[in-house]
Parts: sequence; structure tokens; C-alpha cells
Amino acid sequence: MTWQDLLIGILAGSLLSWFVTTLVERIPDAESLRPRPRCRSCAAPIAWHDQIPVVSWLLLRGRCRACDGSIGARYAIAEALCIASTVVIVAQPWSFLLTLTWTLFVPVGVALAFIDLRHKRLPNVLTLRAAAMIVVLLAADAFANDWSPWVRSIEAGAGLFVVYLLMNLLSRGAMGMGDVKLALSVGLLAGYLGWFHVIVATLIAFLAGGVVSGVLLATRRAGRRSTIPFGPFMLLGLIVSVPWFTAIRDLLLV
Repeated sequence: MTWQDLLIGILAGSLLSWFVTTLVERIPDAESLRPRPRCRSCAAPIAWHDQIPVVSWLLLRGRCRACDGSIGARYAIAEALCIASTVVIVAQPWSFLLTLTWTLFVPVGVALAFIDLRHKRLPNVLTLRAAAMIVVLLAADAFANDWSPWVRSIEAGAGLFVVYLLMNLLSRGAMGMGDVKLALSVGLLAGYLGWFHVIVATLIAFLAGGVVSGVLLATRRAGRRSTIPFGPFMLLGLIVSVPWFTAIRDLLLV
């Protein structure tokens, strides 16, 4: 990774992370995304200089400037994850359109993870629209280069959708339909890079989910019938499979 990649990734991630908080707060309640951000405690408008990703939260010590009400750390964490993920994507030796596709999905993916953790659901307005956006942008990249990765992407998206749908049916809903719809985007993005990317991303998701579930059960923070959101693990597997793909592939093929 060059310093130019790092700088571009930080700047792009910072710009995109502004949308993360808005999506996390407003999408679950079906609120409009247009009104100016306001404090949830006192409804005071939030000034632009208090919306600098991560930095403003640290400077204000997690408090509203107007009413001193608490601002949850989850917003700063979401912004930091958005920036870090964007840096990872920008550092890849991909075409402009492929990089753009992944970059635009990052804030949506981070927002979906936090919404799933808090509300235990993945809104259609994000999962389905994200999949449609990915199909169109990847088609543009394929038109400029080669159609075979796009065909594989469609196959992978449809295949992963069917796999998760079967798990939903066999688990009697334990695997949510939101996860099934999110599988479309995961399969489309990973599939464009290759079938092994799909395998690695899926493997990481289930390993991470299994480890966390085991820890929660062992510490009695969850029971055998507890519902644990799986969307964040799917998204974790997708982003981790990008920088660590070669190392994981070599490890699996030893």
C-alpha cells in the first residue's frame, strides 16, 4: 500500500462514513435521509464541524455540544470501520469501476452490520438496492473489460442466495431472510473476483460466527435458543477475504 492509497482511502472513507450514521439512525424507523442531522436528545441541529468522522466524537468526548447528552460510541466505531474498509479497498490493484463498486458498498455494509446488531434485521431498502447497484456497476466494468467475471458474479450471487435460502428453510427461520437477501451482494462482489473468494468469504463468516456464538454460550450471555445476528459476520468475511485472500488460500491448499 502506498501513501497515496492510504490518503485517498482515508479521505474517501471519511466522506462516505458521514452516510453511515444517517443510515443506522434513520433507515430502521423509515425516516427521510434529507433533513439535517440533529441530536437525538435535544433535537438541536448538529454543526458541520461536529460531524467530522471519529475526530468530532473524540473532541466532544461523546457528548452533544448543545445539551451535553451522550452520543453512543457505536457511531464513532461505525465511522472508523467505514474508513478502514475503504482504505483496504482502495489499496487493491483493481479497475476504477470495480474499486468504485466496492467502495460504494462499504458504507451500506457497515450500516447493515450495525442495524442488524441493534435491531436484528436487515432492511430490504438497503440489501436489495445494494444488490441492484452492484449488478449495474459490475456490468459497466465488464463491458469495458471482460464479461466472464460478471457472469460468474451473477452465478455466485444466485448460488449463495439459494444456499442461504435453504438454510433459512431448514433452520425454520433461525437464518433470517435478511441474511438470504444480503447473500446476493456478498456473492456478487466476491464472485466477480473468483469462486475461491466466495468460498473464503463464506468460510470466514461461519468460523467467526461460530467462535462468537461459542463465547456467548460459554459466558452465558446467550442461550441455545438465542438469536445472534449473522449479517455482521457475512460482511466481515467479505471484507477480510480481500486483503487476506492469498494467505488464506495458500493455507487451505497446503
